Amino acid sequence: MAIYSLNISSASSAVAALSYITSMRVRDDARGETYSGFGRRERVEHVGTMLPHGAPSEYADPECLFHAIEGVERRMDARPAKKIMVALPREFDEAYRIRAVEDFIAVNLAAK
Repeated sequence: MAIYSLNISSASSAVAALSYITSMRVRDDARGETYSGFGRRERVEHVGTMLPHGAPSEYADPECLFHAIEGVERRMDARPAKKIMVALPREFDEAYRIRAVEDFIAVNLAAK
């Protein structure tokens, strides 16, 4: 039987979340910190950025996008990012897994 899971949680730092989820080394200019990508690289199959229509093209770079998010949000209790972790069935091939996640994002997140 195919098993999947979906977990959504808040992140207090968009740049730290980007580093953790993508396992990329990212510098947070606002905080003066560098995050080393503490996530498990072997679990990162695909990293992509989907933007709503009309969004500035420079936001296709996730680091630029997440720095812009941090620059706009000023409240101390802000949660500028959501972490959406998805585990899809092994029975799905890589292309189908990517398409399923992109379809979910297009319908539920990027279109808003």
